Amino acid sequence: MVASGECDGWFPGVQPGPELDAALEMIARSAEEAGRDPSAIGMEGRLNGRPDITRDEIQAITGAWRDAGATHISMDTMGLGLTSPDGHLGALAQVVDALGLAAG
Repeated sequence: MVASGECDGWFPGVQPGPELDAALEMIARSAEEAGRDPSAIGMEGRLNGRPDITRDEIQAITGAWRDAGATHISMDTMGLGLTSPDGHLGALAQVVDALGLAAG
């Protein structure tokens, strides 16, 4: 929690593209008006999981978030019909593998 009322980051409600570009402009303008450095405000993108998502799609979506300036990314595994924690962990492991990250 930040006592001064300043935020450390934000979670856009849109995917990379024109709507995100407009939101980024608003965040930058608002930060500057508040005397803040816009580059110090992180952005967490979201990968919406699908049962049929491919390795190439995972890489393209996460790459689009990276190119848009995301400092973090999360994956939404809800709505995939997974019935156990292991199912959710398996979906996350698919992303770890697609991105060449070390699981640990």
